Amino acid sequence: MLYIIGFTKKGMELGSKIKNKFDFNARLFQKTSQEMGIGERFFGTLHQWTESAFLNADIILFIGACGIAVRSIAPFLKDKWNDPAVLVMDEGGEFCISLLSGHAGGGNKWCRKIAGIAEACPVVTTATDIREKFSVDVFALDNGFYIKERVLAKEVSSSILAGEILPLVFGDEILTEEGKTEILKRREVLLSQGISLFLESEFLKEKKEKDKLGIYAGVRHREFLFEKTLHLIPKSLILGLGCKKGTEETVIKSRVEEFCRKKELCREAFFMAATIDMKKEEPGLLAFAENFGLSLKTYSSEHLSKILGEFSSSSFVKQVTGVDNVCERSALACAMDQGNGAVLEGKYSGDGVTAAAAVVLGKEIIWDRSM
Repeated sequence: MLYIIGFTKKGMELGSKIKNKFDFNARLFQKTSQEMGIGERFFGTLHQWTESAFLNADIILFIGACGIAVRSIAPFLKDKWNDPAVLVMDEGGEFCISLLSGHAGGGNKWCRKIAGIAEACPVVTTATDIREKFSVDVFALDNGFYIKERVLAKEVSSSILAGEILPLVFGDEILTEEGKTEILKRREVLLSQGISLFLESEFLKEKKEKDKLGIYAGVRHREFLFEKTLHLIPKSLILGLGCKKGTEETVIKSRVEEFCRKKELCREAFFMAATIDMKKEEPGLLAFAENFGLSLKTYSSEHLSKILGEFSSSSFVKQVTGVDNVCERSALACAMDQGNGAVLEGKYSGDGVTAAAAVVLGKEIIWDRSM
């Protein structure tokens, strides 16, 4: 959501032009002494408006003096990971300044986008952009990767700006063969931006000495790759689940955490859970999915039985549910619903709980900075 505020008639006219041509939801507010018939008139203080904007907007655009914006946002600043992108544009539409959250909040990209609408000059001051170097937080934002060790993101940028070449290792298992080929085509370009690009399989074969600092993009814990590893975790895993009737949430949670720990899977990589429809009202399962932050998809035994692949078969499970395996089949079914997928980790069982993980494949990696 884009919030725009103007303070003069000319500023409001510019804001109206931007709002009408913006690709996503936008609201235009006027903070003027007289009604202009453009946008929503805000009768509270600018402090109150800014507080509301910080709570509800992803991007805030002040059309007016830069000082007004700075004084307005100062009381509400938290950090680069939580603050919205803040832009400032003069009422004449000459310049659009990326003032806050240029990387993590996407401010630099939105600055270029909105400047293009207004035919203004985008003003971006972040060092990695000016010097055309790799920005780990922009890359993570573009691809929906979770940055696990946020404190290392600054160290990564500082090292690259100091002229170091840092390794970026992709886990093979999150990529299709075509995806691997496309990534490796980027090697030369990325090297000029301060990044040495590898697939995990080749990196483990080639590297003899451990680098002090590096980046790993994948769904597993890979602290051992570097002395300090920054994990970029894609939301690409489906958690397949099965359980005995009446199994408590705490038991399911304990077994899933054990499964993730033993298989070195990052829990942040999971974005959905799946099971058979006869478990769709299982209290412990529902509570676990909600508290784990996962949406739950259920499938009929008929649907699961048609999923092709090699699965851990159980005659007892088939007698009870109508299908020989619940966790692996449901995980793969859900991954295939996203386009393409594969079972990453097969059935893991304990205390009446079964778990498996499938990975969603085929998502294109975004490298381009521009919109």
